[in-house]
Amino acid sequence: GLTRRGSGGGGGDSEMEEQFTRMIERDSNNLLTELPAGLTKIGNNAFHLYGGLSLASLPDGVTHIGSNAFYMCGNLALTALPDSLQRIENQAFYDCGKLKITSIPAGVTYIGTKAFYDCRGLTEITFRGKPTTIYKDAFSACNSIKTINVPWAEGEVANAPWGATSATINYNQLPFVWNVGEISEATGEIVPTVTAANYTEFFDVGKYV
Repeated sequence: GLTRRGSGGGGGDSEMEEQFTRMIERDSNNLLTELPAGLTKIGNNAFHLYGGLSLASLPDGVTHIGSNAFYMCGNLALTALPDSLQRIENQAFYDCGKLKITSIPAGVTYIGTKAFYDCRGLTEITFRGKPTTIYKDAFSACNSIKTINVPWAEGEVANAPWGATSATINYNQLPFVWNVGEISEATGEIVPTVTAANYTEFFDVGKYV
């Protein structure tokens, strides 16, 4: 279920994966709070129904989260997804009630069916980029989501609001960064000026949406 950067079928990587599998099969409530560095893919069903999974973050470099990867992981408390992420497959975070992410990374191109189904901890989602595909029920049963901020125009990405029926979508929410300010003639104070930034990069600086 786990793929490590640079793995080519070597014994070390296979052994690492087998150790995770044995631990999960032995005790589904065994607490796991961290994944090893170097992972690039979390495969299908990797932590399916694993009640002891209590991660606060995923390793940098993860590009792919497979179908049912975190299916009904009730203690999964992620607050952010890695910037390297590209695909979130079907039911990847199905019924992860403690998930607390607030944004979708700029590099994500695909969000599958029911990817965030009934993730009750989500309240506001900001897209940092523009996915090619978001399934119509990607956020279904997420009734706590009240706001979705996107940097594209209405109609550019199909199926909105992607199952989040209680959400208001704010379109054309391009990010901004504060540049060096100008001196106000009226007050003599520095007044910051706002300029649009490339929304795939500006989040390293700060956001105003």
